[in-house]
Amino acid sequence: MKTRLLRSAKRMQTRLLIGKIAHSSRGSTWFSPRVIKIGGREIASRGYATTITRELEVNASNTPPSKTNHETSQTKLACLKQYKETFPNDQVTNSHIEKYISLCKGSDPSDIEIGIFYDEAYQTKTSRLVESALADPLSEHNAGWFKELESRDRHTVNLFSFGDYSNKATNHSSYKSYKIPSPILSEIYRPAFMKHDGHEAVNMTLKELNGHDLESHASSCQFLIYVTDDISKGTQLLPKFLKDNTMLTVVDNEDYTPSSSENSDDAFSQTKDIENRIMKVNSYLSYFGIKKLLDQGTSAGSVYFDSLQNSNIYSFWKFLGRFSTKDSLKEWQLKKIITNISNSQSYETNIDELYKSITSTTLPSFSNSMHSELQNTFIPNTNHFFSHKLQWWKLYLKNDNVEYELKDYFSESFMNSSIENYNFIRGRTLSEIRKEKYAEYPSDKLYNPLQELKNRVINQKIGNEIQPVVYSAIISALVYYQLPISVLSFLSYYYFEFSANSATALALLGWVVGFNHLSKVWERFTHDWLRSLYEEVRLCLGKECIDELMKELKGRFSLEQQLALQKQQILDAIKKQ
Repeated sequence: MKTRLLRSAKRMQTRLLIGKIAHSSRGSTWFSPRVIKIGGREIASRGYATTITRELEVNASNTPPSKTNHETSQTKLACLKQYKETFPNDQVTNSHIEKYISLCKGSDPSDIEIGIFYDEAYQTKTSRLVESALADPLSEHNAGWFKELESRDRHTVNLFSFGDYSNKATNHSSYKSYKIPSPILSEIYRPAFMKHDGHEAVNMTLKELNGHDLESHASSCQFLIYVTDDISKGTQLLPKFLKDNTMLTVVDNEDYTPSSSENSDDAFSQTKDIENRIMKVNSYLSYFGIKKLLDQGTSAGSVYFDSLQNSNIYSFWKFLGRFSTKDSLKEWQLKKIITNISNSQSYETNIDELYKSITSTTLPSFSNSMHSELQNTFIPNTNHFFSHKLQWWKLYLKNDNVEYELKDYFSESFMNSSIENYNFIRGRTLSEIRKEKYAEYPSDKLYNPLQELKNRVINQKIGNEIQPVVYSAIISALVYYQLPISVLSFLSYYYFEFSANSATALALLGWVVGFNHLSKVWERFTHDWLRSLYEEVRLCLGKECIDELMKELKGRFSLEQQLALQKQQILDAIKKQ
């Protein structure tokens, strides 16, 4: 242990000395770090010592930074914007696209937000991951802001950014903002072991998500870190947005934890899996070492360094360092975009098979059911209604009410089952073939040919075709038979000496002939009218309904093919490096 402390102290002294020389050569302002003695050796704050080393590295090189491995072409950006316009409902993927485009804009580094949230409310009270990650106990004047960090409100959103400590947090409507000189938040003061050569580091803002409505607060974060105390509590049950934006799951408890140090390998340097990054840490142990050093000073140095190594907090720092560079963030965002688009991709062959299934099975079955209702229900019931409810002699009783009685009947009994089934089949088939759930589809106006025929029968045909026949049949029977013969019988009785019985018989004969005329006219008319109606319904079922369904189906099928092709073209374009 003593040997390790001596080596660490020697390294940090060397960095401090070199850094001072570098600052002097540039004429820069010298920021004196806190230097403490541990084990008889002087050790500087890890944040400032690392910063000075970086200053020397910057001065020593006048060459421009190398190009990134994922330099974005205008074609790729145009394809991503096209995806947003074509699939506006894919909010999760479009969020990644917005962040990716933002990272690609300009050459100057900009701050990034990293979100951290917990699986249960109690975890915000017990986890010390935020304190362990942000603490810098070797620096001067750290006790004040670290104490406020410990006592922060764990039921609201807390935003930690680099800056001069102002003795209190800034309250906003939905979160609290803290300015603290934590070196890991600054791209300048960040420890050397967190940096990656050739990668453009940026300032980091850590957002602790507590309370409700996490998704709205997480939308500004480049990625999320999910903290749990139980490895079985994965991200599977999280809301889609939180799950998709979670880059790392931290299992934080006091169980066995691997050790790490400044010189240990980056656990995620070789992994290609962007979905299942899991890290085991013990923030309680690292927090214990930090408190010991703050409370007891240099005498607790060994405890402090051991706690950092045995808590695996170095791995967490290295993870933050790796993904606080533009290159790594662009790479991750692009992989998420490609993965999400690939997972939601529908293929033309699947659409073709579904279309053939609908046209060869679903529509013929539906057509048969409609014709079955016509033959077995509608025709028999309508014939029965006319023969029992609208007999010829009832025309005298109902007269004007014939029209209203027919409208009531057809409103209740005109192929209602087929009308409902048409709407159902139409909705189901269009829904089945609609594979691109994130696309913006045009609003389809519902058109049901059978419903239109029913409305036309009720609103036009009955009033225009049936009711006039009722009037004309009654009047013709009266004018041509009943009234003339009745007048003739009256004249025969008064002027031609017909007996009363004979005159009455003659008058009755005229009425019987008139009734016979009315019955023949009515029965012949209703027979022809109903036959024409049934044929019109049959034609509507066999042609108009099926043609209309096929028309809509073909339109949606063509649109689905275009969307599938367009998505595949976009996917191929953004996969090209």
